[in-house]
Amino acid sequence: MSLDEAFARAITEKEAALLRPAASQISAASKEYGFFEVYVYPALDPVIASSILLHVLNRFKVRYSVYVTPIVPRDISGPAVLIGYPAAVAYEVNVKRTSVLVGYGEPPTGITSLTVTASNDASISGLMTGVLSELTVVGPVAAYSLVAGFWRGTNRGKKGEFTGVEAGIIEVLSLENIVEPLFSVKLVQWLFEPTENALALTWLPYLPGLTEDVDASKRFLESDPRLSELKGKTVEDVSEEAVAVLGEKLYELLKSKSRVPRRPTEIIGMSYYSHRLPVRDLREAASVLACTASAKGLESLLGFGIADKLVYSAAYALFRLQQAKTLSQYIRRLLDGERRPVRRIAGVELTVLPHTQCVLNAEKELRSLGVVKPESLAGFQYGEEKYLVSMESLIGYIGYEKLEELINSKCLDYVDGYPYGVLNEGQC
Repeated sequence: MSLDEAFARAITEKEAALLRPAASQISAASKEYGFFEVYVYPALDPVIASSILLHVLNRFKVRYSVYVTPIVPRDISGPAVLIGYPAAVAYEVNVKRTSVLVGYGEPPTGITSLTVTASNDASISGLMTGVLSELTVVGPVAAYSLVAGFWRGTNRGKKGEFTGVEAGIIEVLSLENIVEPLFSVKLVQWLFEPTENALALTWLPYLPGLTEDVDASKRFLESDPRLSELKGKTVEDVSEEAVAVLGEKLYELLKSKSRVPRRPTEIIGMSYYSHRLPVRDLREAASVLACTASAKGLESLLGFGIADKLVYSAAYALFRLQQAKTLSQYIRRLLDGERRPVRRIAGVELTVLPHTQCVLNAEKELRSLGVVKPESLAGFQYGEEKYLVSMESLIGYIGYEKLEELINSKCLDYVDGYPYGVLNEGQC
């Protein structure tokens, strides 16, 4: 069975109906024009999606220009691919040539000037991979859509697994031995590292007192005789009983340290590894790339689908050698400290936080731990009456129309090429 046949069997007819119109338009525009304007919303998932698209366009020698921008032009000469915007944007733009939008929300029901593939149940990268898989064998870079899925939290199955389009992608990648699913405690790189190292490496979720601390992780294993056999061993070398006890104790740790409820599937469920990619643990990669996007800008990741080994090596070095331990200490201080002050600016409630290099990671982990309130956004202090906010979180909080209004009024200054903007309280 070919990979084309495998993907066709792995997705439902409903999913195929969602993916094929955009695939048809991309194919037609590629042949007719040999060029695309690519507009990318400034968030991690859309940038990963764009890198997968650029991988395929490069393979077929289709030229492109890329624009990372929160607001797309009202008139686009096209042909264009809009990535990561809400489906309703299709009503706001006028394109003159064959174009598509791959984003989120409910697909438009009326007449629009471009074809829309959108869903709230899959990552943008998963949708993009699904669209492109209708045209060609995407190859190993399809696995990076799962990295985006981990970041977006689309692994919402009963066992913490991916469903829908991403489940189809996994089925195809598993056939090629590119990705290996494993049901266990979700410790990063536990296939390759002894348990104490895997505990210390684990982000998404952040393990209070253990993440980035190998010595504390060893003491944690030594504290219970039932966990003693885990020291120095990988998941494949230990008993199921010990793994079950570890999962229970880690879940209790998350519950006791968090200010909000936690789900067992955050720490017990499906993990996805690769023996063939430079990224061995796809969940770890989400944290690595998010930190790089925050510190170095989104454009540093646009080449990910073309030179994944080079881009990921640089990102991994930045995260592990420079940022991870500092970020862990930052989170621990805020978790152990008093509740953070809250401000309301332009209808946006902000939990005020000190600045950090990895703002995307900090917001996600602090939200999971309850330091950032469920109804708030993280606002990282950026000067007097100025706060950095995640563009991904902001558009989800206020919507595209209000976002455009804030930018036009100078209440929000988008930081060009980065996944965040600055709310200027004095301008709002």
